Amino acid sequence: MTQNGYIYRGIAKDKYGNRQRLEVQTVADDLGLFHKGQIIRITYNPKFGVTNYKKVSRDQVPPLARLH
Repeated sequence: MTQNGYIYRGIAKDKYGNRQRLEVQTVADDLGLFHKGQIIRITYNPKFGVTNYKKVSRDQVPPLARLH
């Protein structure tokens, strides 16, 4: 945990299955109660960064992104 929140690191996949390392830092007001192994859908804007996130089930993940 940092002074301003938490830092989450992991592998992100887009809907086509392309992989990329991802690091997301939360703010102190919204720590994001995520746990290891959960699937999180992140909306990312190149200009503004992460604009939205939510927990999703495996069934909600696009088929190409489910592949290991």
